[in-house]
Amino acid sequence: MKKKESITFSGRIEVQEAEWRLKFPGRLDLKFSIAPEFGGDASAFSPEDLFLSAVNSCYFLTFQRVAEDQRISFREYSSEARGEIDQVGGVYRFTKVVLQPCVKIEKEKIRKKIDRAFHTAHELCPVANALKIPVEVVPEIVVVGESHQQGTTEGSGVKKNT
Repeated sequence: MKKKESITFSGRIEVQEAEWRLKFPGRLDLKFSIAPEFGGDASAFSPEDLFLSAVNSCYFLTFQRVAEDQRISFREYSSEARGEIDQVGGVYRFTKVVLQPCVKIEKEKIRKKIDRAFHTAHELCPVANALKIPVEVVPEIVVVGESHQQGTTEGSGVKKNT
């Protein structure tokens, strides 16, 4: 099978009765608003929420694929994403994104493989690669399957300055 050179994604915005919705054919509609910090609806997604979710979910999916390709298993994955917004040149913009993934593993002996998978995912994540701001990944690896070595340790961390 020939590899695709480019992929196109599309979505649609509709406004009805002062409610804004992102519509994706055949998928869930999302109510959106400006961020509550700027006077928006706290019950709706903001572009900032969606931006951080895009970076975080892309990183996870890339990590999962890397782990699968390398036959590395993990018990659980969770991640926090934080973005810093500053006023630069009179406009607000993201200046940094920090991802804090946590992976729970069964055995200490796969810790180095998991740490390498974090690094590889960071290099391959297409959303993070599209950004002109630093994306920092601060991983945590927790061994849960071996009672005598159970504990939490941070991975080596990866940072991409673009």
